[in-house]
Amino acid sequence: MIKGENTVKYVVVLSLLFMGFGVDAKTMSLEEAKAFLADEQVKVLEPGIPLGRTPQNLAFLRFVAENWQQALSLLEGNAPDLRRQYLIVVAAEYLPPQDYVRFRNGVCDLMESGKLKMPGWTFYCGSFIKQGFLAYNYDQPEVAALINRIETICKAQEPGQWDKYFSEVKSGEAKKNLMKDLTSDGDPMPETYQDNSKDALRKLVKEHKLLLAGGKQNKTSSLWLYAVLSLCTLAPILYFLRRKLKTRH
Repeated sequence: MIKGENTVKYVVVLSLLFMGFGVDAKTMSLEEAKAFLADEQVKVLEPGIPLGRTPQNLAFLRFVAENWQQALSLLEGNAPDLRRQYLIVVAAEYLPPQDYVRFRNGVCDLMESGKLKMPGWTFYCGSFIKQGFLAYNYDQPEVAALINRIETICKAQEPGQWDKYFSEVKSGEAKKNLMKDLTSDGDPMPETYQDNSKDALRKLVKEHKLLLAGGKQNKTSSLWLYAVLSLCTLAPILYFLRRKLKTRH
């Protein structure tokens, strides 16, 4: 009977291994992120995010959100066109608010030094998670300083086009209008700079892990099915042998 018990234990252990526990949910390396950006097959939705919630696309979003300083180096040397610039800038919207402001200041540094040429509106108007973030937090000193830097860049690129817009942002009028619209539509308010929430990044990491887990389980589904069938087949046999041994004694 001891042999039968050990056999059952072995089958159970193998079954658990086949289930795909311990899924590797690591993000991309810097070199992999460069290759991802260079791939012309990576399509971009209008808000600037990769088309499709695939493991590879989410891995890139995570790379930027978890390594924003390296993401700045990508902007400087590996994003010569708007498609790639937009992918990086919008991926950074997964950052917690305070790191996001640091990232945006880094973008300003690159643009002011001439190391990056990019339309000002591309990185001013939040188009995804951070939509309305700067206007909503206009009265925070760190955000106000960033708004001033972006205003200078935008006005230098398009003189006379941004005066009314930035006037409303810096006076708080844009925040009032934003809150009114969001309340009317039943949508949540933007993140606050002081709260520095990491919820967006947590949700991204969770989604990425779930996708990877699903993929790994699909690859091992036949092995898992085989293990389950083996367990179901062996259990009655072992039970019968046990009963037979007992009757002999």
